[in-house]
Amino acid sequence: MKNFVTSQDAYGVPISLTYNGENTFRTLGGGIITIISRLAILSYFLYQFREISNHKKVVTRKTNYINLVEEDEIYLLNNTNFDIGLIFNINDDDLKGKVWD
Repeated sequence: MKNFVTSQDAYGVPISLTYNGENTFRTLGGGIITIISRLAILSYFLYQFREISNHKKVVTRKTNYINLVEEDEIYLLNNTNFDIGLIFNINDDDLKGKVWD
C-alpha cells in the first residue's frame, strides 16, 4: 500500500547531482548566448513598440461572424493568415460600473 501511494506522488522532486550546490552547470558560453537572446527579444519588442507608437504600423481589428452550421466553405488557416485576439464585452450595465470603477 505504501509503495502504491508513493508511486502516485505528482509533486516529487527529481533526484539529481549538484555541482557546487547548483542543479545546473553554467558556462560562459551559455551565459553569453542567454544574454544575446534576451537582448534580441527586448530590442525586437522595443522596435515593434516604437513602430506602433509612431503610427508606422497599424493595429487593426476585424470581426467576421459566420454561421458554421450553414457555411459550406472550408477555411485553411496557417501562420500567415491567422492570428488570435481576445475581446471582452460586458452587456450588463450593473456589472460595467463594478468592473471599470
